[in-house]
Amino acid sequence: APTLANKPLYSDKMARVAAVLYLIFSNNIPIHHLYMVNLPVVLKVLQEILTYAVTVPTFMTFLNLWATAKGANVSWNVITAFTATAFAGSIFAGVTGISNATISVDSIVHNSDWVVGHFHAMILIGIVPAAMAVLYFMLPMMTGRSWYSIKAAWIHFWGYLFGSVLLIIGFELLGLDGILRRAEIVPRVPYVINAENLATVGALIAELATLVWFLNLVMTLIKGRVLKAEGLSLGQLINTVAMQLDWNNAGFSLKNIEIKFTHLKATKRALAGWWGLAILGALLIIISAIPLIMVGDASNPSNPLEWAWISLLTLGIIVSAVGALKGAKTI
Repeated sequence: APTLANKPLYSDKMARVAAVLYLIFSNNIPIHHLYMVNLPVVLKVLQEILTYAVTVPTFMTFLNLWATAKGANVSWNVITAFTATAFAGSIFAGVTGISNATISVDSIVHNSDWVVGHFHAMILIGIVPAAMAVLYFMLPMMTGRSWYSIKAAWIHFWGYLFGSVLLIIGFELLGLDGILRRAEIVPRVPYVINAENLATVGALIAELATLVWFLNLVMTLIKGRVLKAEGLSLGQLINTVAMQLDWNNAGFSLKNIEIKFTHLKATKRALAGWWGLAILGALLIIISAIPLIMVGDASNPSNPLEWAWISLLTLGIIVSAVGALKGAKTI
C-alpha cells in the first residue's frame, strides 16, 4: 500500500504492535475448529476469546493501510485491484471466521461445507490475491519483460474474483443446509443442488480466469516487451509495472469499444448467412446452461426447466452443426 500510494506507512509503530498481537492471539486459532472434540471447556472458551481478540490487530492493520492510502492518487491497475481484493477479502473471510469461532454457531456448522467455504474465503480472496499482486510485479522484475497482454490480466482479475465469490457462497450455503464436508451422497433437493451448481460454476469461472493468467504468463516469457528497469528502485519498478497494467491501457474504454464496433460492421456480411446461424446455435448451447443450473431435481421429468434445457441444447446443437457445415460448404 505505501508503494502504490507513493506515501510512507501511516504508523510504523502501529504496524509493529499489530504484528506482536498477531503472534500472541493467532498462535492457536485452528483450535476453534475443534469445539466438538472432547477438549476441556476452559480451553474452548479461551480459544473463542483469543479468536475475537485477533480482530484487534486486524483492524489496526486495516486502519493503518487505509490511513496510508487516504488522499493518495492511487491508479486503478491490476496490482492495486488484487491488493484491494486481498484487503476486502480478508475482512469478509475474517467475519466468517468470527462466526465459526463462536461456540454456539460452531455447534451448527461444525464439519460442514460452511467450514470449507470459510477456508476457501481465506485462501481465494484473502491470500491468493495478495500473492497475485506480488507476482504481477515480480515476473517483470525477474524476467525483464512486460506483461504480454494487459487485457488478459484484467480478464484474469475479474474472472477470478467473480468465480471465487460464487464458489465461496455455494460452499457456505451448502454448510448452512447441513451438508457435511467430504459428503459424497447429498439430498437431491433444489436448495442443495442450486448451491452445488453455484459453487461448480464459480470454480469453472475462476479456473478459466486462472488459465488466462497462465497463458498470459507463457506469452510474456516468449513475446513480452523488454522492460527498461535499469537503475530503478524497487518502488519505482513496482509503479512502472503498475502503470503498464492500468485499466485505461486495457482497451476496455467506450472509445475503443466504438472503434471495435465500427470494425465489426465490416465483418457483418461475413457473419451473415450460415456462419451467423452457427454462432446463434453456439449461443443457444451456452444459454441452455441457465435452466440446467436452475433445474433443481433433475429426476423429475415434469420439471419445465428440464425440458427447456433439453430443448435449447438440442436446438443449439442442430442449428450450430447445420450452420457450420453449410458455411464450410461441406453439405
